[in-house]
Amino acid sequence: MGFHPTNLFAPSSRFGSPEELKQLIDIAHGYGLVVMMDVVHCHVSTNALDGLNLMDGSEGCYLHEGLRGLNPAWDCRLFNYKQWEVTRFLLSNLRYFIDEFMVDGFRFVGVTSMIYKHQGICAKFTGDYAQYFGFDSDEEAITYLTLANELVHTLLPDHGITIAEETSNIPTLCKPVAKGGIGFDYRLAMEKANAWRLLAKRRRDEEWDFEELVQTLTGRRKGEKCITMVESKEQCLTAKRPLLVAMFAWESLHTHAVGGVAPHVTELAAGLQRLGHEVHVFVRTTQGGNSHRVFYGVHYHECQFGQNNDFVQEMVNMCDSFVWSMDQSENFMNETYQITHAHDWLAGKALAKAKLSGHRAVMTMHSTEFGRCGNNAYGGQSGRIRDIEAEACHVSDRVICVSGVLAQEVVGQYGIHEGKIKVIYNGIHAEQFDGEEDAGAIKGKYGIGAMEPTILFVGRMAVQKGPDLLVEAIPMILNMRNDCKFLMVGDGHMKAGLEGRTQQLGVGHAVRWLGKKGGGELKSLFKACDAVVVPSRNEPFGIVVLEAWSASKPVVATTCGGPRDFVSPDNDGWLVDPEPGSIAWGVCEILKNFAHSQWMGTRGRVKAAFNFSWDTIARQTRDVYYEQMNRHDAPYASYHLGDATLAHVLMGSAMYNNMGVFDPNEGAARGLALHKMIRLFGCGLGGDGYMTFMGNEFGHPEWIDMPRAGNGWSHSHARRRWDLADNKDLKFKNFEFFEACLLRWESKLQWMAAPSEKLIVCMPSDKVVAFERGPCLFLFNFHPTAWYSQYRIGTSSTTPLLAALDTDEGRFGGLDRHQDAHLKPFPIGEGWNECDGSILVDLPARTGLVLAPVDVLEKARRTAVKGEEVLAMDVDDFVSSLPRWKIRANGAAPATSGSVGTAIKGGVSSMPVGGVRPMKNGF
Repeated sequence: MGFHPTNLFAPSSRFGSPEELKQLIDIAHGYGLVVMMDVVHCHVSTNALDGLNLMDGSEGCYLHEGLRGLNPAWDCRLFNYKQWEVTRFLLSNLRYFIDEFMVDGFRFVGVTSMIYKHQGICAKFTGDYAQYFGFDSDEEAITYLTLANELVHTLLPDHGITIAEETSNIPTLCKPVAKGGIGFDYRLAMEKANAWRLLAKRRRDEEWDFEELVQTLTGRRKGEKCITMVESKEQCLTAKRPLLVAMFAWESLHTHAVGGVAPHVTELAAGLQRLGHEVHVFVRTTQGGNSHRVFYGVHYHECQFGQNNDFVQEMVNMCDSFVWSMDQSENFMNETYQITHAHDWLAGKALAKAKLSGHRAVMTMHSTEFGRCGNNAYGGQSGRIRDIEAEACHVSDRVICVSGVLAQEVVGQYGIHEGKIKVIYNGIHAEQFDGEEDAGAIKGKYGIGAMEPTILFVGRMAVQKGPDLLVEAIPMILNMRNDCKFLMVGDGHMKAGLEGRTQQLGVGHAVRWLGKKGGGELKSLFKACDAVVVPSRNEPFGIVVLEAWSASKPVVATTCGGPRDFVSPDNDGWLVDPEPGSIAWGVCEILKNFAHSQWMGTRGRVKAAFNFSWDTIARQTRDVYYEQMNRHDAPYASYHLGDATLAHVLMGSAMYNNMGVFDPNEGAARGLALHKMIRLFGCGLGGDGYMTFMGNEFGHPEWIDMPRAGNGWSHSHARRRWDLADNKDLKFKNFEFFEACLLRWESKLQWMAAPSEKLIVCMPSDKVVAFERGPCLFLFNFHPTAWYSQYRIGTSSTTPLLAALDTDEGRFGGLDRHQDAHLKPFPIGEGWNECDGSILVDLPARTGLVLAPVDVLEKARRTAVKGEEVLAMDVDDFVSSLPRWKIRANGAAPATSGSVGTAIKGGVSSMPVGGVRPMKNGF
């Protein structure tokens, strides 16, 4: 099992045998608890050796073929639900766990990934029905989910529950199948947990926007039941998350475009964005000032800087501006870039400064100054550039080179350790070369016959690119095929001399000098030629090779550059030495057998489309980022904020140093107060059910990191520390006690059974929020310092109100500032703010209250609910009353990653997917 399952019928044995799991479920049922299970029916592992993937030797038997069968964000393979074998297999998987393990229902993970062909990646759902029921919908997946819900509710007609982890808010998700719906009982509202995490992480509580928060928490379709949470399992995991990336570059296609770095930066940033990452590119300005624009989801920050007659100093100024702009954007977002990534020496100084400020640094070398100078090391300005290249490569955490040859050059020039370097090639959009061209007509424009073999050269007329080597080889080629023609595309200082040299050699009639070409005209030349020659003396990568392959043309390339790494001789081209005789031999091999040459071109097209697509390059770059964060073998998560519990975000280091019950530390007091208020707010306003990940109810201080190679196979963060809540000297007991009382008061007052809520007050300046749900009035003062005396709040009640739950009670770790709220009713005053009545109430800073009419509260106290004796307890008595189970040899419970919901304590249901309160389904 797990998030990347390889055997859907095998519970993980990491924490016990299947028999022990059955025993644990039986114990849970004995306590009257519902046991639910996570099922991952949206995808399988990509590992062909131990999963379903390619087990029969065929890609498309049970899984979708090609890109349709991949989820690039999660690195997994996708089921083809159109195949009946797949549907039957998955349905039998549900029945197996119902019959054999007696689970009571399922949470279906990744439903959004199932029901859309785009898997929901980077999709912006606005509520337009065309987004939900258009061509992007996977009808077969929706059919499977409908059948799955029917099966569960048929086998468990009285108490079966199905929950969908779904983020697009698709209509009919929770409508019964008989009424045309998909049939789920509940939608898991993960966006509500994300809203809290975003506030806690990116904004001080003085800056929280409660109007937007209330809109998020109450946003659900009419009649749809949803389960709310204030933090989810996914947020607590150490995981591969969408990253916040800062790129530094001299050029891009959307600003200044000078050379090959521009398309690389632009396409890589767009590819990372398609994988779900947030990318900010810092480039030099085109508008005379600082600006911020967004192109295809990528943020471009154009930075102004001081001009200088010394070009190297000017680039240093540009880098200073990049870092300043990055700092400003971090301050604006209240976030830190997790990766900084510079391209070429021009942005090297920016990377060095980012590294000094504590950022992870990645440097991409597109070429070296040594190579650009024709494999010569000059002094002066060239020497200063080499110094910048050396500094950037040494201070960076990883160096990416666009070819193996360039990697060797970096090692040789700057002494960089080979283990620090990763070769990731440039990419290309091969599909841009699709379409038919009239090759004869194109050749005719240049006086070439339709059947005359034509060789194409594209590049600068410079020593590095070797056009002179090709010119010297032309006479030898014409000796074999005298009707061969050569198209020379490009400008440079060597062009005039080379034109004269062809006349000296007597081959001028066979050569066409076309100058610089681009766009559709250049693509038509690639389509019209018969082969492309890359005769470079130093070629850091060789993008021309990919362009030739994209046009289905074979190549002849020298061994002095990137093409040596990826050109396969006699398969998609030929490799030759950088000298005229060898180049002539390679071209003659092309001319010997046109049928074979055309076949090599088609092989090159396949390689360009798959091995060198920008999506492939983006995934490889993303993997380098994850390696630097020690997340390369961690599970994937879809939300970018996480890796810590909400309590840890609120309290920071106070979680470790200041949790003693008599410790007056302000950070711990703030975190405890806000944690209780947030949980009460979410439970009151959020939905029809309430869930939390186990251990978070007592403010577990640390994250979940399952044993893996990256953490030395350690279990230290794979278990929940129940002992913290058992310790009467620590404040963790107050977290847990509040949660227990919250759940029991909801069971008595049944506010979640109310179909809707009514917002009474939402005052951004005062940080006061009040709303009614069911018989209860919820009051919150989130202000960090202000105490409001006799604050008027409207109410629909016509009878006096009395406090049922107060976050500031001393037994919950508060200051007992509402001393009379539980004893003295609040009289109903005149109508106010469109309400029939109102009350005057004191609201101390960072407190929350639940009020109910006196008669309702008296009736609720007489209503028996399981564990109600807790409400009258002191916190230490509560701790003493809790039954604890020792799992294995220690007192820590395993933090399972989503297999089966099992852990129970103190009458409060807790599961790997969370602790869910009894729902209104009659059990």
